[in-house]
Amino acid sequence: MLVLIDILGIALITFTAGFIGSLIGLGGGFIIVPLLIILLDLPMHKALSISLASVAATALSAFIVYSRKGLVDYKLGIGLESFTLIGAILGSFIALRLSEQVLKILFAFALFFISYRMLKGHTLSLIHI
Repeated sequence: MLVLIDILGIALITFTAGFIGSLIGLGGGFIIVPLLIILLDLPMHKALSISLASVAATALSAFIVYSRKGLVDYKLGIGLESFTLIGAILGSFIALRLSEQVLKILFAFALFFISYRMLKGHTLSLIHI
């Protein structure tokens, strides 16, 4: 059961993730999940579920702001979201069947791989915009 200090900690973490995530376009889960585990000692599955709930609200809010500025490519967005939805459903079912340790390893690998590719400066672009 979460106590008040945990709830306040989660609020601060998710606020920070929402701010940084919308500022640099980074999914807040990359910030929220590690902080929930490191600072609040939450289990991986619980950190993932809290992160996903928070990121959904963050994404919708940021989308509205960027949309009002005319910065959203709706055609590309709808195409991406169609596949994202299918992937999210499948990923959730699989995550629930994996151990906490396996999820942590997968999460760490994803962070490392994405960071490495960004810093190296090579893209794996399949779509030319």
